[in-house]
Amino acid sequence: MELQLEILRSRQAADPFAFQVGRQDYILRLPLGGVESVTLDWDEALLGELRALGQSQRDPVLIQRIGERLRRFLATPSFAQSERALLSAVARTEPVFVTLRLAAAELFALPWELLALSGSGLLLGALPGVLLRYAWPQTATEKSRKTQDESGRVLLAWSASAGSVPAAEHEAALRRACERAQIPFDPALDVLPHVTRSKLERWLTERSSRSGVAILHLLCHGVRDGQTFGLAFDSDDGGRDTVDAATLRQLLSRFAPEISLVVVAACDGGNPGELGNHLGSVAQALHRAGIATVLASRYPLSVTGSIALFDELYGSLLGEPCSLEQAVVRARQRLWLDASGLDWASVQLYARPEDGHDSRPVLIRPYRGLSPFLPGQRRFLFGRDAERSQARQMLSSLTTEHKPRFLLVTGASGTGKSSVVLGGLLPDLLSSHAAENAATMTSPSSVALLDMLRRVRRDWPTLSTAIDGLLRELGSLSPLVAESQWEALVMRPGSTPLATLSSVLAARKHPDRPLLLVVDQLEELFTHCDDGAVRSAFVKTLWSLSQSDEGVSCVVTLRVDFLGRCGELLLSDEGLRLDRIAYSDAHRLFVAQPGTDQLAAAIAGPAQLVGLEISPSLRDRIVAEVQGEPGALPLLSYVLDLLWLYRDGNRLSEQVYSELGGVAGALGQSADRVYFGLSAADQRLARRLLLRLVGFAAESGGETRRRVTLRTLQQEVPDPDERLSAVLTTFVQARLLVRSDEAGQPVVEFAHEALIRRWQRLQDFLQHDRQRILELRELQQWTTQCESFGTLLRGAQLGYAERLLEKYPDELGTQVSRLVRRSLWAQRRRWLSLSLSIGLVVAALVFLTLAERRSEQRAVAEQKLAVAKEQTAQARLLAMHAEQLPDTASDTALLYATRAMQLHPEHSTRSALLSALRRSALIRHFVRTGSGRAHSVGFSQDSRWLVAAMGEAGLWLFDVTQGRLLGPRLASPGSCPSCPSPALYAATMSPDGTEIAATGQGGQIYLWQTRDFAASAVAPRTIATTARALYSLDFAPDGSTLAAGTGDGQVIRVALRKAESATSSLVEGSSQIVAAVAFEPGTGKRLAVAENGGSGGSVSIFDAASGQRRLGPLVGGHGYVSSLAWSPSGHLLVAASEDRRVLMWDADSGQPQRLATERVQPQGALSAVSFSADGRWLASCGLDGAIHLWDVDRLRMLDEPLRAPSGALYSCALSPSGRLLASGSDGMILIWDLTAHPSLHKLWLPLSVSALTTTPDGKAAVVADRDGSVRLVDLTRSSDAAPQRPQPAHSRAVHALTTSLDGSLLASGGADGSVGIFALPDLLRRRTFWTTGHGAVMTVALGPQGDTVAAGFADGNLAIYSLPSGLRLHLLATKQQSLTALTFDPSGRILWSGGLDGSIRSQSALSGERLCPTGPRIVHTDSVTSLAVSPALRVLASGGRDRAILLSRWDDQTGCLLPTEKTILEASAGVTQLAFGSDGRLLASGSDDGNVQLWDAVEKKPVGGPLGGPRRAITGLGFAGDGLLLAGDGETLWTWDIRIARWMDMACARAGHNLSLVEWQTGLGDSPYCKVCSQYQAGPGADPKSPVCQLDVNQHNALNMNQIISAKVK
Repeated sequence: MELQLEILRSRQAADPFAFQVGRQDYILRLPLGGVESVTLDWDEALLGELRALGQSQRDPVLIQRIGERLRRFLATPSFAQSERALLSAVARTEPVFVTLRLAAAELFALPWELLALSGSGLLLGALPGVLLRYAWPQTATEKSRKTQDESGRVLLAWSASAGSVPAAEHEAALRRACERAQIPFDPALDVLPHVTRSKLERWLTERSSRSGVAILHLLCHGVRDGQTFGLAFDSDDGGRDTVDAATLRQLLSRFAPEISLVVVAACDGGNPGELGNHLGSVAQALHRAGIATVLASRYPLSVTGSIALFDELYGSLLGEPCSLEQAVVRARQRLWLDASGLDWASVQLYARPEDGHDSRPVLIRPYRGLSPFLPGQRRFLFGRDAERSQARQMLSSLTTEHKPRFLLVTGASGTGKSSVVLGGLLPDLLSSHAAENAATMTSPSSVALLDMLRRVRRDWPTLSTAIDGLLRELGSLSPLVAESQWEALVMRPGSTPLATLSSVLAARKHPDRPLLLVVDQLEELFTHCDDGAVRSAFVKTLWSLSQSDEGVSCVVTLRVDFLGRCGELLLSDEGLRLDRIAYSDAHRLFVAQPGTDQLAAAIAGPAQLVGLEISPSLRDRIVAEVQGEPGALPLLSYVLDLLWLYRDGNRLSEQVYSELGGVAGALGQSADRVYFGLSAADQRLARRLLLRLVGFAAESGGETRRRVTLRTLQQEVPDPDERLSAVLTTFVQARLLVRSDEAGQPVVEFAHEALIRRWQRLQDFLQHDRQRILELRELQQWTTQCESFGTLLRGAQLGYAERLLEKYPDELGTQVSRLVRRSLWAQRRRWLSLSLSIGLVVAALVFLTLAERRSEQRAVAEQKLAVAKEQTAQARLLAMHAEQLPDTASDTALLYATRAMQLHPEHSTRSALLSALRRSALIRHFVRTGSGRAHSVGFSQDSRWLVAAMGEAGLWLFDVTQGRLLGPRLASPGSCPSCPSPALYAATMSPDGTEIAATGQGGQIYLWQTRDFAASAVAPRTIATTARALYSLDFAPDGSTLAAGTGDGQVIRVALRKAESATSSLVEGSSQIVAAVAFEPGTGKRLAVAENGGSGGSVSIFDAASGQRRLGPLVGGHGYVSSLAWSPSGHLLVAASEDRRVLMWDADSGQPQRLATERVQPQGALSAVSFSADGRWLASCGLDGAIHLWDVDRLRMLDEPLRAPSGALYSCALSPSGRLLASGSDGMILIWDLTAHPSLHKLWLPLSVSALTTTPDGKAAVVADRDGSVRLVDLTRSSDAAPQRPQPAHSRAVHALTTSLDGSLLASGGADGSVGIFALPDLLRRRTFWTTGHGAVMTVALGPQGDTVAAGFADGNLAIYSLPSGLRLHLLATKQQSLTALTFDPSGRILWSGGLDGSIRSQSALSGERLCPTGPRIVHTDSVTSLAVSPALRVLASGGRDRAILLSRWDDQTGCLLPTEKTILEASAGVTQLAFGSDGRLLASGSDDGNVQLWDAVEKKPVGGPLGGPRRAITGLGFAGDGLLLAGDGETLWTWDIRIARWMDMACARAGHNLSLVEWQTGLGDSPYCKVCSQYQAGPGADPKSPVCQLDVNQHNALNMNQIISAKVK
């Protein structure tokens, strides 16, 4: 419950210090009762009573009398009602927050804690669960400058200049609480004795710059200083310095944003002094300075009271932990029971209700990340109560049943077994005896006794000394009684388990107590210790200890995947092995994956403990993602820790959770942030460091953590120690690595194995560097062995080491390098000592020379092979990187894929490049503003800048070329800094790009210079208008005038070139909203205006100078008109309508020209339209998230809309360059690259394409119409070039076209049953062969030599004709129903036919005989639609309606197809067309669903995804030369440039830059940097003089996909 009492003086309310003795009238404001008048008589009696309260000897009746007087002061009906609600909440044990917001300074002198409640006489401050806090009106807490993960220090400053103070006791209370909270507290750093003003300022400045200050505890005496009280500090000369409230406020004010709590542990620290003085109390002054919370004592505080107060306060606040409000209530209750006098009523808390009811001065991190729970974090371990209880019961049973006290806790990695033991079982056992013994002091009788003694002490001051002694005696017993009867020791086996165990047991302090020995991660016996005898000896020792009389209980944790190896370890000489114990129910506790309720408790429990809010939807979402995921508990803890780190106030944000990538993605993203936060050199060092902390399969049977001593790391990683230490510290602070001690030596390891498994970048490093690390690690082992035995490397070992030294000169540590060089020198000395004679020397030299030459040759060959392998591996790794990068990193994906092609062109790299191009073809930039709605977006004329009006989120500017976001810029109205900024509805840039204009609520227009926009301190130029709000804005073409539309039908004109930017009304007002204004391009003489009212929207065209209406109102629909756009010529005007139509008018006549007969959007209104700079294209967008492109000349919509992943679109704009399109939605702006939009890469043809073929030189294509004509399309001209005039070929539709290999002839087959032969390229010479009785010609094929033509008919017959005579050579009955496909083999001897029945048959083209009549057939399950032959691969490709593409080989002797040499590829739908490229390796297929797919016929895999564009069945397909692919879909001719060189150029053009050094090292490791794209400078961090990446000449004879043929094909 919350009760706020706001009291202000009736007269002179503006002056809070205008106090007068006598009767004063006040106004009382209550939430329940409105405003009421109250009166208080400030007579001498009241003033005397207030002074008497501050005396050490006071009449107990005085307390009740003042309480009753306060109750009479508030005796109003409203307060009586609030009083009843308060008592009811207390009875229900609900917390009650009473805030006293007092606007008259004298009211702070009243002891409101003594307010006596009506009837009962109970005092308000003594009620359980009631918190009183004081607030000075019209003040605000200074906004904290702490980072989200900064807890700040707890600082104690004390002075005894005015008498002794309990500094030791206060320091002990702070130390105990910080130890429980695991907050650093170092007396040498955090305690300032004999404080002076200058010392305090220097001290706070130093601590603030380091780690911040959370709590400042000032312990000293309060002393009278004139009319008020101050604090007694030490002076610089050793005397006393009285620091008044104003001085202290001035000193601490600049630290107010950092200090969350100031504790004034001084008498009279909250005493305002003489009523009416303008200074007030010390606590009040600090509160008014903006410090969040201040705790002080109104009256003198006893020593015992101050010790009890702060022991309880800090113990609850930090040790439990709880909120400051709860801690103050508990401390007050303890004082009420423990201390004498009015200590309990003296405590005052100054805090503002606007800051909430859960103040946490010190941030306590509730989640452990990847680290296990330790005993100190038991309070944060939730969801494992059952396992903890079971473990205690099992240990107890083993003890009572006199069995070996050996408990094995096992579970899968990531189930939390270490946390159950270290954070649950261990502290449970340590505290169980203490809790049982302490219960004797908390029984009802004991509590009653203590309560009685405290009350007697309070009511009989003369007995206080004796009772204090008795209470001290009782209190001194509690530590002894509560002391634990257990001792606990924790260890991990490491590489020397026996030595570690001996050192741990030697540290035992209490041999007379039972010992709990915890051995965590027993699997280290197998992963770190290579000596099997040592392993067995270690577990045998543990087993022996568990049976000894020394009272040792052993608890070990073991990963479940190592249970199978427990049989290797002997526990006793009788042959008992560890596996027998591991599978015994009495000795084994299995920790399973947590269930749903356990996960929910692990998420919500710690959050509630530290005052965090987590929504049920977020909790349930996290549980759903984790549930059933093996080993996901550390990932859960890690993502929760990140949510805490990036929390929104005290709330865990679901939006942040999504941005982190959920449970699965958070770890990798966080690790990537840490890695990329390093410099380039440190990234290389981090990569070497991390890889050395991984145990590989060669040594551990799986990737696992490897504990490495810091000394070993320094030897293995040849970098300066300070750099290595800095990198280590970075990863340790991020909780990714752990640094601890083992046998007195610092060791380093991963925080959890989940990081190894889940961090993709580390996995990439492992894949790329595994062999190198294993080689170096093997050499390191040899070095260790040689040094231990005092030997050197010799023979093959030395040769291998020498090669590694040359291969990795910078990777070997100093220890290894020194050994290799010493061994080489010793080898040379041995060689020289053998030269006993000249002959032997000569022979030896000759032999060595030959051997060295052979070795050099072998080394060169090995080096070339190694370079080739490394390039191949790098290329494949880069291709994988490119495929895995998100859409937001499309530029990096393009550059990775391009570099992969440069290194090694193969299937995987081609696919990666094509995929990257397809992905980048859509969205180039995701511009996230986080909030606000993009009401307006627009480009500058040079297409560099994009400006967006984001409503309440202000104005944003995006640099398209550099990918840099600037903003927001908000114009605050008036002189009120705290007032909300106006919502901006429109923004535009001047034609020359030098100015930005924006407007919205408030009717003001804001102007920025573009060059000053980056400087947030530069205020905009403001132009005021009479309108309440402006909804649209546009610059005139010359930039001298602005037009703005209002909400009442007015259009305001602003002359910018005049001295004071004169404004005038251009269009008369009405009740309509002017949603859009647009000047005519070029001249700017006309202004288009969109008006919207109750009857719908209309468009008018006005004279821009006079305001006279020229055309309109033009009504094209019945909906709201939201946007206008002029064509660049000014002849057309287009509008976006709410009724889902794009409306177009002739701007001169007003004649409507509808773009389409149907509404364009399936859902939602249209929001914006925009013309391209050349006027050819128009873009429209709407609330369904779709962007449609229109061909303005043909008045039709392009086929493929763009779909925004961000949902509804409220604005869109085409860039003047024509390359980009921007769309705006809620909190996001998307920038699209239109250069690769498939609809912009097709030729509109005035025919229905029924067949298609290309000329071998790639310069032309021949297309056939369903009317029987054929046309030649010149592919060397622009896409707008019209095809050649149609040439009649057949009287009915053309079914088939094909060209001869030399490109001189064209053959066609038609539905009229004829075969046509044309001469290319003019198509003028034609010869037609008429056939009768066989039906339509469905397919034709020309022989390789051009001397024969074959025709397949609808009745299943096949005819072969001689050219040029036209003599029919053969007529064959294939019995294949209708023939659908024909093709010759490369020699022209074999002719294959495909039929409607799905079969493929072989015929002799020479004799006409059927080949293989009884042999096996290649059969589709549906009709065959296309056949194509690859001469290079000697493969026949067949496609069918069954979606299958069969790749078959044939027997040259028999002509039979070989079923055993068949490969099946699966298309996305029924295959309609096939075509091989000129190399015979690249295969293209067209399908019924309009997909065109490229295939690698050698790899037998698709090359990237389908090529975008067609949406209807493919009716023709062909390659034009070696770089262009064409496809017809019955209406349109689609073209794709498939040259790899062109792909790479396109990738560079879209990326617009080179890789940064960080991106290069991420993908290519330590390989030398080069520029992937020659036309751009080196990326950030790289040497500007870096060379251009060179191509491998051996692998790139030509950068053309159709010329890349693998060695196996050759």
